[in-house]
Amino acid sequence: MDQARIEHFFTTLGTVTSGAREVGSRLALELGSDLNLLDLMRTDELGLSRLLAMLIDPNGAHGQGSVFLALFLDACGFDRMASDASEAVRVECEVSLGGEAGRIDILINLPGGRVIGIENKPYALEGDAQLARYAKSLDESYGPGAHLVFVPGWSDTACTITPEEIKRFDSDGRRYRVLPWNGGDVHGVIAWLRRCEKMARAPKVRHLLADFADWAEGRFTMLDDKGTDV
Repeated sequence: MDQARIEHFFTTLGTVTSGAREVGSRLALELGSDLNLLDLMRTDELGLSRLLAMLIDPNGAHGQGSVFLALFLDACGFDRMASDASEAVRVECEVSLGGEAGRIDILINLPGGRVIGIENKPYALEGDAQLARYAKSLDESYGPGAHLVFVPGWSDTACTITPEEIKRFDSDGRRYRVLPWNGGDVHGVIAWLRRCEKMARAPKVRHLLADFADWAEGRFTMLDDKGTDV
C-alpha cells in the first residue's frame, strides 16, 4: 500500500470515529443511552435479591400485578399455583427457616399452603450443606407444598445438595429447580427479565427491566464456570 493510500485510510478512519462520537453524544443527550439504572443501584447478593423479590411480588412497586410472578413460575416449570390471586401472595426477603437451616434469600407464600424458597447465589458458592438444609427445613415445615429454586450466577447445578437429597425432597421432579442468571435465550433469570419487559405496560417498568437484563447479561457473560471474571 503506497503512502497516499495509507494517509487516505487514516483520514477516513478519523472521520468515521469522529462521526461515531457525535452520534453517541447525540444519543446520550436525547435518549440517555449511556445510563443504566443498575449501575447506580446496589448489585450485591442482597440488593439483587430485593430487586428480584419486588418484581416477583404481585403487590410490588412495579404495579403490573401477577404477570411477572406467572412468568417466573413458567420459567421454573411450576404450575400457576393460583398466582392470579394477588392479594393472597406474600413475598419476603431474608427469611429465617428456623434451627440450623439459616436464612433463605426469598420466600414466596402462595395460596393453598404452597411456598417457593429462592436462594440467590450470583457470585459466591453455597455455604456448608446450604441447599440440603433449606430443602429439609422447607419439607418439614410445608410438606408437599414446599418448592425450592436455586439461582446461581454461572452454573446449572448446586454443590451442596446431593442427587439423593434432591430425590428425597422432590420425588416427582416437580418441586426443585435450578434457574441460573445466564441460562441462554430461553432458560434463566435474564430470559425471564426479557419476557417481563415485553409484558410490562408501564414505560418506566419496561426501562427498568431492560436495564436490569442488559446489566445482568453483561455481568454474567463475563464469568467463567468457576464464577470468576474472565
